[in-house]
Amino acid sequence: MALTLPTDEERIRELLGTNSRAITFVHAFLCEKPCIDMEGKINFIKNKTFEVVEEVHNLWLENKASLPELENISKNQRLINFIQFIVYKNYNPKTILAENSHIQLLALIDFVLAKDRKANTFATRYSPITLEKNIEQEIKGFLDESKTLTKKTEWVNFKNTEHMQWIINYIDQKLEIRIVDSFIAAPKATDTSNKGMLQYIQYFFDTLPYATNQHYAENFLIKIKRANSQRKYRNENAERVASNYMLRKDIKIKLKEISKKERLNLNETIELLIEQAHAKLKGTS
Repeated sequence: MALTLPTDEERIRELLGTNSRAITFVHAFLCEKPCIDMEGKINFIKNKTFEVVEEVHNLWLENKASLPELENISKNQRLINFIQFIVYKNYNPKTILAENSHIQLLALIDFVLAKDRKANTFATRYSPITLEKNIEQEIKGFLDESKTLTKKTEWVNFKNTEHMQWIINYIDQKLEIRIVDSFIAAPKATDTSNKGMLQYIQYFFDTLPYATNQHYAENFLIKIKRANSQRKYRNENAERVASNYMLRKDIKIKLKEISKKERLNLNETIELLIEQAHAKLKGTS
């Protein structure tokens, strides 16, 4: 009885299995158009010969990123977005998409590494990426400094939707340098959900020094924080009116004594005394 040999499609499915990172890498090398869903990638790859897919898969095995630090950031969306920005800006690779953003990042870095190390392998189909720096060393440097990212937005109240919308509006109106970002999956200002606004604001301030320059980024941060302080002051004093009264020196001294005892500033002390006097006048105290 003759043995039935497995088809190319069966061999491809066995080779790649459910390894999303490998599938995303192979698809990126063989297809010009980015694809986000896994089934779409598989449907494209299975129409290739097994030999071609195996060659690309071996290329991935030989060149995939080996930084253990990259494996440990799967839940850190802020850092994942930031590193993808850096890769797209510094190495200008083709667009790579995946349903899982961490897999997307890993496959992107694998792709850049393989294109540089094995450029001649696919020279007839792809133009090589030339790395002026060691991408893994560069990324490790950004990972080591990742704790500084949160400091850039410590002043933002991410629990306040109105505050986040104010920040996005300020950026839209005051940003003088329009930023061209080739990372098409980057957070967008048009996503007005709480999560969308949070990710956009974080991404904007994380990448601003690299998308513009350090001097401009520092000045912009100073200006928006100053504007935010002014806005906060106006909001807190929206129901207050300026008043100017002449007081005798001894009354001013007594006012300061009361203020010190009650641990209030002078304005708050005057308000307290008036409230107490008014309550007594109305017979409620």
